Amino acid sequence: MYRSILLFILCLSSAHAITLTQTASSDVLFDLTPVAPTDAGDYFADSYTRDKTLLTIDGIPNNQKWKVYARISNFVHGGSEKIRIKVKRTGLGTGVNAPTDGATGFIKLTVSSYKYFFKGEGSRFDIPVRTRIEGIGVYDDYGDFNTMIEYKVETY
Repeated sequence: MYRSILLFILCLSSAHAITLTQTASSDVLFDLTPVAPTDAGDYFADSYTRDKTLLTIDGIPNNQKWKVYARISNFVHGGSEKIRIKVKRTGLGTGVNAPTDGATGFIKLTVSSYKYFFKGEGSRFDIPVRTRIEGIGVYDDYGDFNTMIEYKVETY
């Protein structure tokens, strides 16, 4: 049984001078083939995580405050509403001012609606983000899931 989840990462920026970029590979692939149930009564794990995303907020003065938001912009799968995509900031990255929030627990993302993720001030580089997928079952249709996570930055 083949199971994989492909998460595409898209970064948006709210102002022309500010850039929000992702410096890891352009997708996060959860290939569950090696951990797929092989015997009757076996199940998938409760969740799977990957640490392949680094976010950079650049082109901003050191005293300018900003917030990062995230959402699922598209969710393509044959009807499994129980699958959840979550993100968590796992480190500080580098730069003048350390980011705050977003590191104490996973934030469940929704389709279309941006959720506040974390905030900071000034340019910040290579902020590590962990992506988690939950709710995969042996009865899910097709076994392939495609979705896209969008990140955006807004100044305040």
